[in-house]
Amino acid sequence: MFTASAMKNKATAQVYFDEHLSHNDYYTEGEVQPGYWIGEGADRLGLQEGSPVDQSAFLSLCDGQHPETGERLTLRQNAMGNRRIFFDFTCSAPKSVSVMAVTMNDTRLVEAHQAASRLALKELERFAATRIRVKGADADRPTGNVVGAEFLHTSSRALDPQLHTHFTLFNATYDPKENRWKALQPGDLFAVTKYGTEVYRNELCRRVLELGYEVDGFEIKGISPELMRKFSKRAVERDSVIAQMEDRLGRKLSNNEVSLAVHKSRSQKVKGISSAEVRQRQRDQMAPSEIETLKSLRQNADGSPIVSRIEPSAALDYAKAHVFERASVVPETEILRHALIHGRGQVDLENLKSQVAADRDFLRVGNEISTREILTAEMFLIEKLNDGQSAFAPLAPGYQPANPAMGEDQKKAIAHVLGSPDQFTGFRGLAGAGKTTALKEVDLALQDVPRVFCAPTAAATEVLRKDGFEAVTLKALLVDPKQKQKLHRGAVIVLDEAGLVGLSDMRDLFGLAAEKGARIILSGDTGQHAGVARGDALRLLEDHSLYCYGQLDRIRRQQRSDYRETVELAARHRPQEAYDKLDALGWVEEPEQIYEAAATAYLNARENGRSALLVAPTWSEIESVTESVRRKLKAGGAISGSEEQISVFDSSGWTQAQKTHVDQYRVGQCILFQKRTGSFLLNERVEVMDVQPNGLRVRSEDGKERTFRPRSGDSFDVGERREIALAPGDQILLQANRKLNRSSGTLALVNGQIATVKAVKEGQVTLTDGRILPSDYRQFTHGYCVTSHAAQARTVDSVFLVASSRSAPAIHREQFYVSISRGRQNCRIFTDDKMLLRDRITRSTQRQSALDLLKKELAALGLTPPREEKTVPPSEQSSRLRPLRSAPMLSPNYFIEAAKRAFRQWVSRIQKTRQSPAAQAAAQHETNSQVIRPGGPSL
Repeated sequence: MFTASAMKNKATAQVYFDEHLSHNDYYTEGEVQPGYWIGEGADRLGLQEGSPVDQSAFLSLCDGQHPETGERLTLRQNAMGNRRIFFDFTCSAPKSVSVMAVTMNDTRLVEAHQAASRLALKELERFAATRIRVKGADADRPTGNVVGAEFLHTSSRALDPQLHTHFTLFNATYDPKENRWKALQPGDLFAVTKYGTEVYRNELCRRVLELGYEVDGFEIKGISPELMRKFSKRAVERDSVIAQMEDRLGRKLSNNEVSLAVHKSRSQKVKGISSAEVRQRQRDQMAPSEIETLKSLRQNADGSPIVSRIEPSAALDYAKAHVFERASVVPETEILRHALIHGRGQVDLENLKSQVAADRDFLRVGNEISTREILTAEMFLIEKLNDGQSAFAPLAPGYQPANPAMGEDQKKAIAHVLGSPDQFTGFRGLAGAGKTTALKEVDLALQDVPRVFCAPTAAATEVLRKDGFEAVTLKALLVDPKQKQKLHRGAVIVLDEAGLVGLSDMRDLFGLAAEKGARIILSGDTGQHAGVARGDALRLLEDHSLYCYGQLDRIRRQQRSDYRETVELAARHRPQEAYDKLDALGWVEEPEQIYEAAATAYLNARENGRSALLVAPTWSEIESVTESVRRKLKAGGAISGSEEQISVFDSSGWTQAQKTHVDQYRVGQCILFQKRTGSFLLNERVEVMDVQPNGLRVRSEDGKERTFRPRSGDSFDVGERREIALAPGDQILLQANRKLNRSSGTLALVNGQIATVKAVKEGQVTLTDGRILPSDYRQFTHGYCVTSHAAQARTVDSVFLVASSRSAPAIHREQFYVSISRGRQNCRIFTDDKMLLRDRITRSTQRQSALDLLKKELAALGLTPPREEKTVPPSEQSSRLRPLRSAPMLSPNYFIEAAKRAFRQWVSRIQKTRQSPAAQAAAQHETNSQVIRPGGPSL
């Protein structure tokens, strides 16, 4: 796998070369291992790729100087203490490969590692870039070249077998556009290290299989986990040091603390020892039986290759199904990465790239890809909505809200919804802007109109019910015939939390409305979290259709004006200004023990009678906070009585593609059946005992073993078994729905609910409201701290966000906005790195649609209408709609005719050159135009 870090200190860089890179290993003195120049940039400097590295040229490059002329290589150089000298990309072999290569002296494996790591580095080199700062621009431009050196090592600092290569990439790249050397911008290189890892593993496994070894995943089959752990002393030592420190401090360490502890705990290098002596020491640690096993594996690997079982096309089909289940647009590297994982060792990278390039289902712009199917689904939504413009009489024109406390923005939004002649309309409101209050007025106004309120999740539906609405889940509305019977022409469907709805469900909802002649009112906020499913449907409509909605732009939840202004800044995509305002209020804290501080603040709020919520970006962080909270509650007696260890089910969140492919599974995983599947009962949980080519051998709770062939991924979930401690007084978070059992009177269990434990006895959990968790309901965890996704529908007096550096990759703009907007009275943030947190909240996880990807090219062909003003005051609506409806570009037929014209114009070009994404889109629109018109044939 690849790991990467930056080197900034020149003195350290020289020591790094003298003691670390230029020698065969960490311990040798006289055994020199030459490095070799790599990269197209090195060739350009006269450092021939593959030729040995000399110290003089290496140190010149460290100084930012041309290795031959001594002249400054890049025009702009930061102060030496702040300048990044080089980037160390380390490619490490799987432990089993290292053990066989080193202890059994199988040099073929060393050569396989070198070839695979070089291929992977070449792939990474394609993503080298530099920054553009011409005429005020601040962007990155791909250069595709690096200046680097490679150094091979065969052992770790702890003298264990550890085959790895250091790729030292200097801070310079040649920009052919500006015809000069510039600083390397490594962001994209770091971003694709996971892809580089899979390129390496695939090529290594392919070569290992050719040698005659068998592989399991990316490890050589036949080498025991115990032997691999024996030769992983540094990892064991690191984990032990961390565990001891956490036990002594009574809390989890932050990322910064872990790094410091690991660095300080490193043992001193053993110097002056030869490679032969180290090899003997390694063999002395193995039992005779282990040595015999390795010898047998070595002898059997006689160069007779293991036969491939996976076709490249099958690997690509798997990758497409996996990545496009939850995204409409993905980088090409993500498709390649998952295809390589699925066909590891059995697919050729260049062949795979060719198949991706030739796949006519793909729509590509640059390095990003969508599909024709996704584009068709998006256009279906847009045309349905546009077709519904002015298709109905207004619902209740002139309605006056009954609530005298209504704000002007609420009155205008309600007037818009009730006065709109469109089939599809709605509200868009910031977090805490009073969408529920507006929906209540709409409900009052529609007392004589058949209507159905729904929401995409059970938790959001439960909130609607508590607010007095007769609500159902969106899924129930789409599949339950009884719910559909309530709909007829003129009926109204009100969808709350519409921002969580994916493309497929919104398409089905629009189709249902068209079939029944019903109207739809959407309510949501696209600035908060989107759903898991592919496609942010509400944002797609806001950005690309004629969707008109009432805007609720005054936040009401926050009681303090300064707090309210902060949330407004976050809502308007100005997170750093919001963060600075919170910091100025003294609400951003950097305590020495962040989990203890957050737990104390949370419990103090509860003791003072305030409702409170702890939020963290990751489950790892949540567990750390939970430990601190429970320890304090135990000390105060709030958690008391006997404590039991309860086995719970942690979902792995697999896609349908992952669940239906046997090679994805590992022994010890759990499968939970959500539907009756063959001989497996609803809610039955089994453990994977063996992974076989034709299925899984699983064991039930009663010890019975059966074979399971995972064909339909929607009937079961895959996860891990985990033990949690529960006692009376504990709070738990329910993580799955369980239907109401009317015969026994048991209350329903709703995903997202927080409940309090009354008693725990022999695994049976009783809640304070009288509910007893069924013995087969094990989808819950502690409920003191939740993710921002789980917090999105909640409102409390005080919210506490815990976000340390260990959770930095999971921190983003939407997570920050949702988290800080939950409170009425105040919000406090606990972190170990204020500046890192401030930097991370600018990153958005907003997903692209196919139309976003193709927007410029489609517009150039006249296939996308201009998007006018999104929100319309009711008084201006009629005058606005008249000119819009008369514009030819708004006719659905216009899209089809324009596509046909564009397609004919491009035919001659297609014969000479490969289609551009826009032409593909035009051809697809013509081919599937019947599909996106009502009553047309299906594909």
